[in-house]
Amino acid sequence: ESCIEHVIEHLWELGHRHIDCINTQNRNPEIDRRIDLWDRWMVQAGGSGKLHDDPTPVFTDPTAVAYRLMSRLLEGRTTKATAFVATTCPAAIGSIRACYEQGVAVGDEVSIAAMNLEPPAEYFCPSITGLQTPDLTPSLNRCFDWFTSGKKSWTGPLLLEPDYSTLFEGESTARRKPTRSLNGVS
Repeated sequence: ESCIEHVIEHLWELGHRHIDCINTQNRNPEIDRRIDLWDRWMVQAGGSGKLHDDPTPVFTDPTAVAYRLMSRLLEGRTTKATAFVATTCPAAIGSIRACYEQGVAVGDEVSIAAMNLEPPAEYFCPSITGLQTPDLTPSLNRCFDWFTSGKKSWTGPLLLEPDYSTLFEGESTARRKPTRSLNGVS
């Protein structure tokens, strides 16, 4: 949880107080958890934001759906958000492309971050802010050692997770400029 919250905290530290969440991934327990974390964090911080949720069917590409969703938001100027947090990297990619085509400068006029990054997000233009995949080797080694040990029962915590995940600060996020908003209201 703290890793995902770090993405939202980054946007908050940049001065964004209205942070919308974009989800186009099919709904599953992990996506629901990410949305709940965003919602809870925003309430606790006293910020505001709206969920824009258009889940794709299983095994389809959420990138194009995010592109269409963000295009509609920009055309209708229906959001007060100065920043968006995407539940997945494909949702961030589609949203950034829509902004580009609508003439909205990502990083300057609006910030977009992903709760997780996938290669090659660091090399996009703009590079995408988000959590890098942590090194899972130590956690997986513990599991594999147990599998091959011949022991019948596991000793230790049932939840194994990396100690930390690194936030990559890409060009897709920047300090909020008080005179900028997507709907023309500052």
